Amino acid sequence: MKDSNELQIINCNEISSDEIKQQNIASLETSITNKGIKIYRKLVYNQEIKLESMTTKLAHKLFVDFKNDEMLFEDKKDIKEFIYDETKVNNYIQNKEKDGYILLAILYKEDVIGEIRFKGIEDSCSEIGIVLKNDRYKNKGMGTIAISKALDYAKDILKLNKVVANILKTNKRSQHIFEKIGFIFYDEDDHFDKFYKKL
Repeated sequence: MKDSNELQIINCNEISSDEIKQQNIASLETSITNKGIKIYRKLVYNQEIKLESMTTKLAHKLFVDFKNDEMLFEDKKDIKEFIYDETKVNNYIQNKEKDGYILLAILYKEDVIGEIRFKGIEDSCSEIGIVLKNDRYKNKGMGTIAISKALDYAKDILKLNKVVANILKTNKRSQHIFEKIGFIFYDEDDHFDKFYKKL
Protein backbone atom coordinates (compact mmCIF):
# COMPACT_ATOMS: atom_id res chain seq x y z
CA MET A 1 0.00 0.00 0.00
CA LYS A 2 1.22 3.50 -0.94
CA ASP A 3 1.41 6.20 1.72
CA SER A 4 -0.74 9.33 1.49
CA ASN A 5 2.17 11.50 0.37
CA GLU A 6 2.78 9.31 -2.66
CA LEU A 7 -0.93 9.35 -3.49
CA GLN A 8 -0.97 13.12 -3.31
CA ILE A 9 1.96 13.31 -5.69
CA ILE A 10 0.25 10.99 -8.16
CA ASN A 11 -3.01 12.96 -7.89
CA CYS A 12 -1.18 16.25 -8.34
CA ASN A 13 0.60 14.90 -11.40
CA GLU A 14 -2.68 13.74 -12.88
CA ILE A 15 -4.36 17.08 -12.22
CA SER A 16 -1.41 18.97 -13.64
CA SER A 17 -1.51 16.80 -16.75
CA ASP A 18 -5.23 17.51 -17.28
CA GLU A 19 -4.72 21.22 -16.65
CA ILE A 20 -1.84 21.29 -19.10
CA LYS A 21 -4.00 19.54 -21.71
CA GLN A 22 -6.81 22.05 -21.17
CA GLN A 23 -4.39 24.96 -21.38
CA ASN A 24 -2.90 23.52 -24.57
CA ILE A 25 -6.36 23.14 -26.11
CA ALA A 26 -7.31 26.69 -25.09
CA SER A 27 -4.01 27.99 -26.45
CA LEU A 28 -4.54 26.10 -29.73
CA GLU A 29 -8.09 27.45 -30.02
CA THR A 30 -6.82 30.99 -29.42
CA SER A 31 -4.06 30.46 -31.97
CA ILE A 32 -6.53 29.15 -34.56
CA THR A 33 -8.89 32.02 -33.82
CA ASN A 34 -6.09 34.59 -34.14
CA LYS A 35 -4.92 33.02 -37.41
CA GLY A 36 -8.50 33.02 -38.67
CA ILE A 37 -8.90 36.69 -37.78
CA LYS A 38 -5.62 37.52 -39.54
CA ILE A 39 -6.67 35.61 -42.68
CA TYR A 40 -10.11 37.25 -42.65
CA ARG A 41 -8.60 40.70 -42.18
CA LYS A 42 -6.13 40.08 -44.99
CA LEU A 43 -8.90 39.02 -47.37
CA VAL A 44 -11.13 41.97 -46.46
CA TYR A 45 -8.34 44.56 -46.41
CA ASN A 46 -6.92 43.24 -49.67
CA GLN A 47 -10.26 43.94 -51.35
CA GLU A 48 -11.07 47.18 -49.52
CA ILE A 49 -7.69 48.95 -49.49
CA LYS A 50 -7.01 51.00 -52.61
CA LEU A 51 -4.31 53.42 -53.70
CA GLU A 52 -5.11 56.66 -55.54
CA SER A 53 -3.00 59.61 -56.60
CA MET A 54 -3.10 62.11 -53.77
CA THR A 55 -5.28 65.16 -54.37
CA THR A 56 -5.87 68.21 -52.19
CA LYS A 57 -9.30 66.84 -51.23
CA LEU A 58 -7.78 63.48 -50.18
CA ALA A 59 -4.97 65.26 -48.32
CA HIS A 60 -7.55 67.12 -46.23
CA LYS A 61 -9.24 63.81 -45.39
CA LEU A 62 -5.87 62.42 -44.34
CA PHE A 63 -4.74 65.30 -42.16
CA VAL A 64 -7.99 66.44 -40.55
CA ASP A 65 -7.63 63.82 -37.77
CA PHE A 66 -3.97 62.94 -38.24
CA LYS A 67 -1.83 62.06 -35.20
CA ASN A 68 1.97 62.14 -35.15
CA ASP A 69 3.51 58.71 -34.67
CA GLU A 70 6.17 58.75 -31.95
CA MET A 71 8.12 56.06 -33.85
CA LEU A 72 8.81 58.62 -36.56
CA PHE A 73 10.78 60.74 -34.12
CA GLU A 74 14.29 59.75 -33.19
CA ASP A 75 14.29 62.08 -30.20
CA LYS A 76 11.04 61.80 -28.22
CA LYS A 77 11.50 65.41 -27.10
CA ASP A 78 10.72 66.48 -30.68
CA ILE A 79 7.24 64.93 -30.65
CA LYS A 80 4.57 67.58 -30.97
CA GLU A 81 0.84 67.30 -31.39
CA PHE A 82 -0.13 67.59 -35.05
CA ILE A 83 -2.29 70.67 -35.66
CA TYR A 84 -4.46 70.62 -38.76
CA ASP A 85 -3.89 73.74 -40.86
CA GLU A 86 -6.10 74.08 -43.92
CA THR A 87 -3.73 76.48 -45.70
CA LYS A 88 -0.72 74.18 -45.22
CA VAL A 89 -2.69 71.18 -46.46
CA ASN A 90 -3.80 73.16 -49.53
CA ASN A 91 -0.12 73.63 -50.43
CA TYR A 92 0.98 70.15 -49.32
CA ILE A 93 0.92 68.30 -52.65
CA GLN A 94 2.56 71.10 -54.61
CA ASN A 95 5.35 71.39 -52.04
CA LYS A 96 5.96 67.64 -51.99
CA GLU A 97 6.01 67.42 -55.79
CA LYS A 98 8.63 70.22 -55.87
CA ASP A 99 10.73 68.03 -53.56
CA GLY A 100 10.45 65.10 -55.99
CA TYR A 101 7.73 63.05 -54.28
CA ILE A 102 5.01 60.94 -55.87
CA LEU A 103 2.17 60.65 -53.34
CA LEU A 104 -0.50 57.98 -53.16
CA ALA A 105 -3.46 58.12 -50.78
CA ILE A 106 -4.26 54.86 -49.00
CA LEU A 107 -8.03 54.40 -48.94
CA TYR A 108 -9.97 51.93 -46.81
CA LYS A 109 -13.58 52.02 -47.97
CA GLU A 110 -14.29 55.77 -48.08
CA ASP A 111 -11.68 56.86 -45.54
CA VAL A 112 -8.16 58.07 -46.32
CA ILE A 113 -6.10 56.13 -43.78
CA GLY A 114 -2.58 57.00 -44.84
CA GLU A 115 -0.12 57.84 -47.55
CA ILE A 116 2.55 56.10 -49.61
CA ARG A 117 5.47 58.27 -50.67
CA PHE A 118 7.91 57.60 -53.49
CA LYS A 119 10.85 59.98 -53.43
CA GLY A 120 13.29 60.63 -56.24
CA ILE A 121 13.23 58.17 -59.14
CA GLU A 122 16.72 57.53 -60.45
CA ASP A 123 18.03 54.57 -62.49
CA SER A 124 14.67 52.76 -62.12
CA CYS A 125 14.94 53.01 -58.33
CA SER A 126 13.08 55.07 -55.75
CA GLU A 127 12.78 55.44 -52.00
CA ILE A 128 9.44 54.35 -50.53
CA GLY A 129 7.79 55.36 -47.27
CA ILE A 130 4.43 54.98 -45.57
CA VAL A 131 2.48 57.00 -43.01
CA LEU A 132 -0.81 55.92 -41.43
CA LYS A 133 -3.06 58.67 -40.09
CA ASN A 134 -3.52 57.43 -36.51
CA ASP A 135 -3.42 54.39 -34.22
CA ARG A 136 -6.85 53.21 -35.34
CA TYR A 137 -5.28 51.82 -38.51
CA LYS A 138 -2.03 50.41 -37.11
CA ASN A 139 -1.15 46.83 -36.12
CA LYS A 140 -3.95 45.38 -38.26
CA GLY A 141 -2.05 44.47 -41.42
CA MET A 142 -3.35 47.48 -43.35
CA GLY A 143 0.09 49.00 -43.81
CA THR A 144 1.48 45.70 -45.08
CA ILE A 145 -1.24 45.42 -47.74
CA ALA A 146 -0.83 49.08 -48.73
CA ILE A 147 2.92 48.63 -49.23
CA SER A 148 2.37 45.43 -51.24
CA LYS A 149 -0.02 47.30 -53.54
CA ALA A 150 2.44 50.20 -53.75
CA LEU A 151 5.15 47.78 -54.92
CA ASP A 152 2.83 46.63 -57.73
CA TYR A 153 2.31 50.29 -58.63
CA ALA A 154 6.07 50.89 -58.55
CA LYS A 155 6.70 48.00 -60.92
CA ASP A 156 3.75 48.34 -63.30
CA ILE A 157 3.18 52.12 -63.43
CA LEU A 158 6.46 53.73 -62.42
CA LYS A 159 8.49 50.98 -64.16
CA LEU A 160 10.90 50.65 -61.24
CA ASN A 161 13.06 47.57 -60.76
CA LYS A 162 14.16 48.36 -57.20
CA VAL A 163 12.87 50.30 -54.18
CA VAL A 164 14.69 51.27 -51.00
CA ALA A 165 13.36 52.12 -47.55
CA ASN A 166 15.35 54.17 -45.06
CA ILE A 167 13.76 53.51 -41.67
CA LEU A 168 14.65 55.11 -38.35
CA LYS A 169 16.48 52.67 -36.11
CA THR A 170 13.84 53.30 -33.43
CA ASN A 171 10.95 52.40 -35.76
CA LYS A 172 10.89 48.64 -35.23
CA ARG A 173 7.27 48.31 -36.42
CA SER A 174 8.10 49.64 -39.90
CA GLN A 175 11.25 47.53 -40.09
CA HIS A 176 9.18 44.44 -39.31
CA ILE A 177 6.58 45.30 -41.98
CA PHE A 178 9.15 45.89 -44.71
CA GLU A 179 11.09 42.72 -43.84
CA LYS A 180 7.85 40.73 -43.89
CA ILE A 181 7.21 41.93 -47.45
CA GLY A 182 10.70 40.80 -48.52
CA PHE A 183 12.89 43.86 -48.07
CA ILE A 184 16.51 43.04 -47.27
CA PHE A 185 18.73 45.00 -44.90
CA TYR A 186 21.81 46.29 -46.71
CA ASP A 187 23.28 49.26 -44.81
CA GLU A 188 22.91 51.63 -41.89
CA ASP A 189 24.06 55.00 -40.64
CA ASP A 190 23.75 56.70 -37.27
CA HIS A 191 20.01 57.22 -37.68
CA PHE A 192 18.62 54.84 -40.29
CA ASP A 193 18.56 51.16 -41.16
CA LYS A 194 18.46 50.79 -44.94
CA PHE A 195 16.52 48.10 -46.83
CA TYR A 196 15.94 47.29 -50.48
CA LYS A 197 13.71 45.07 -52.57
CA LYS A 198 14.06 44.09 -56.24
CA LEU A 199 10.83 44.16 -58.21
